[in-house]
This record gives sequence, C-alpha cells and structure tokens, in this order.
Amino acid sequence: MSQFLGFIHHMMYGKIQRQEALTKELCKQAKEFGWTDSLVEQLDETCGIPKEGNLEEIIDLGNIHGWLQAQVNLVETRFAKAVCILTKENEDRLEKIKEVCRTVGKNTACEMPRDSSVKELFDSLGQFLLDGMPCDGGVDIHNAEEDEILWSVDGFVHVPYWEKEGMSSETFFNLRDAWLQGFFEDRDVDYERIGESTFRIKEK
Repeated sequence: MSQFLGFIHHMMYGKIQRQEALTKELCKQAKEFGWTDSLVEQLDETCGIPKEGNLEEIIDLGNIHGWLQAQVNLVETRFAKAVCILTKENEDRLEKIKEVCRTVGKNTACEMPRDSSVKELFDSLGQFLLDGMPCDGGVDIHNAEEDEILWSVDGFVHVPYWEKEGMSSETFFNLRDAWLQGFFEDRDVDYERIGESTFRIKEK
C-alpha cells in the first residue's frame, strides 16, 4: 500500500466501518432479544475500541498499512467475540444471529440500483464486505461470466479470529451466507452456496 492516502485506503476504512456496524447491530439486537445489555461494554473491555472519525484525522500517516491492518484485526475480533459470547450461553441463538446478518445484507443491497447486473452486484461486495487487506487476496474468482459468477473466500483471512474464540470456520461462513442471502434476496439473480466458502450468483 502507498504511503499516501488514496481511494483504496478510504475503501478499506469503509469496509472496516461496515464490519463494525454489523457488530453494533448485533449488540443492539442482543439487547432487544433480552439476551444481554452489556455486550458493547464487554467487547470494548476485552477487545478494544475501533477508531472513528475522518480517516485523514485518525490514521497514522507514517504507517498506513499497519494502522489499517490493526483496525481489520480489531473489528474481526469484536465480531467473533460477540458471537462467541452470545452463543456460549445458548447455541440456539445462532439462528437469530443469522437473521440479523441477513437483515443487514438486505439493507445494504438497497444502496445498489434495482437494475444492477450480476457483475455490478458482485463487484459491490468488494466495497461492502471485509475479506482481509487487498494484499491478502481473500477472494478467489473461479468463473466470471456476464450472467454468472462463482467465487470463494479464503478462510485464512477470517478463521483465525474464530478459532481463537473456540469457534469453527463453519460458524463464520454460515453468517456470511446469511448476509449474502439477504443481499441478493430481492434481486433478479439466483444465489447459491455450493461449498463451505464457495458461492455462486447467476441471472434468473
């Protein structure tokens, strides 16, 4: 990454913010469900608090890559920790957590025009979903046609955070699947998960 702020840095910060927004929504819903009203405080205490504000004012310009990587690590850890805390008390809560992710995905899709093509919808995922740093190559595209795209997400950019909490890669990818279901729900595409970390969309 460059030592100067550019589009890619702002895009990364935007994805970091979206990941943290998902965690905050989960915390909000956990309170509404009557599960806990102290999840945010628990995450702040055990994980730390992500930086907020204008990127130019909060980033370490002398270590842009390192600063962004640290924020990626932080928001990934917070999400995994939140799910761990909630499901440790009751594993059945995972179904409602999936619904939270599904709703967030559906709401995110509203930012895209109704007539977005398969390619446009897929490309937008690169702005909405955090899959490591650009240099990590967290997304592998196996097939990219005008009306169909097949891709997978490399577990190494997510799984360590979940394993640290004693959880499996399956949990993360089930939640990612729920988000994607919501995102594509009202679109003229067929969405399918065809492996733990492999997904496909095609024009109806």
